[in-house]
Amino acid sequence: MMRSGCAVGPVLLLVSQARPQVGELHDYPELMQKADLVAIAECQNATDTGGRHGHPDAAFGVPVQEWLATFRIAVVLKRHPTTGVGSTIQFSYLRLDQARWDREHPGAGIINGGAYVAVKPQQTYLLFLKARGVGVYEPVTGHLFPNDSVYLLDRNSAIGNY
Repeated sequence: MMRSGCAVGPVLLLVSQARPQVGELHDYPELMQKADLVAIAECQNATDTGGRHGHPDAAFGVPVQEWLATFRIAVVLKRHPTTGVGSTIQFSYLRLDQARWDREHPGAGIINGGAYVAVKPQQTYLLFLKARGVGVYEPVTGHLFPNDSVYLLDRNSAIGNY
């Protein structure tokens, strides 16, 4: 009986020291309430800014790249004072720096590293954003799980097409 207790003790110690990345579940009313801007917008371009660092919200230093995308607003669902239909906004987001991760951790995968978005020009998205500065926005759900703030609206959806 004592042996099994000794074997479990170190395992519990290791588990208790782990720091999981816990995402929150957001429903649409909550996203609407928290967001400064909610819009349907088309991505005009997405540019790697050259910024490289560890993820600011991850429990360990997942390497990320800073990106900036320009969106032209087609429909406003919740207006921010400086935006309107036809205006353009800048969207700041992070992407995993996979090449750097592979160099620094050969053969290792990433667990609890969050989620990422990769917006593409000429694609339309439903955006739930918070203002970061004049004309610059970021995901209302934060940079660890931005995919809960950015939804691709795909015209090729199979729903309703028979």
